[in-house]
Amino acid sequence: MECEKAGPGPTRNRLLERAKAPVVLLLNDDVVPSRDLLEAHLRAHAELEPRQAMVLGAAPWKVYAPDRMFDRLIRETSMVFFYDQMVGERAANPIHDWGFRHAWTLNLSFAAASAQRVGGFNESLKCACFEDLEFAWRMSKLGMPVLYRPGAVVTHDHRYEPRGYLAREELLGAEAYRLAVAAPECAAEVFGRDVASEAEVEYSHAFVEREQRAAERLEKSFVALADVPAESVGGEHSGLMVRMVYEHHLLLKRWRWRKGLLEAAWLPTLHD
Repeated sequence: MECEKAGPGPTRNRLLERAKAPVVLLLNDDVVPSRDLLEAHLRAHAELEPRQAMVLGAAPWKVYAPDRMFDRLIRETSMVFFYDQMVGERAANPIHDWGFRHAWTLNLSFAAASAQRVGGFNESLKCACFEDLEFAWRMSKLGMPVLYRPGAVVTHDHRYEPRGYLAREELLGAEAYRLAVAAPECAAEVFGRDVASEAEVEYSHAFVEREQRAAERLEKSFVALADVPAESVGGEHSGLMVRMVYEHHLLLKRWRWRKGLLEAAWLPTLHD
């Protein structure tokens, strides 16, 4: 069906209203599903009956040519998602609840009736940032865990560029503030504090001012990673080197996030 362009929340709600199957699968428009994706999700829900859960599938990043150091960072670290941490004993445990913060709708299925019961997606959250976590937070209050099924695979066909990644961080900061205004209880669980509070805004202001020069220096080397071949870091220590570069960029990541939060907090004032 064709929907009016109104953002991810309203679009999904219109589709949920028309859902006839008992299970709904949400995918991003930049993923390529594997041939057995639907079967894997349906099998996961069938194995859980009569219990219900949100089922998260895997979403490995597509490898482009030429491969770059920046692409490796996106694939191998938590720069965008936390799949790199979903390994080991917990990942091998089929009933481990990863929590609503892992309910990313690029490859997520759930019972249609449960989604309708919680009222679908919050339409006041206009961007594709935290609308999925806010929805999953309400689903979790029904006692629905987030279970990981790595056999339900999509390929994430999205190549980030450094400046686009940084713009995303700034947007996440702004949307974090808006989430705290629209759904304060959910935001408090996501961030562990009230990111819309006066104290948080004041801290963000001080942080952005204090770290501006350092962030600007970091951004120059960070953007240059798009020109560094992936194979420039190899051998037995390659994973460690990737991790070091990831940790090196965290101040810049946080600076952009704080800058976005601050701008969202000040926006009403700027428009007065």
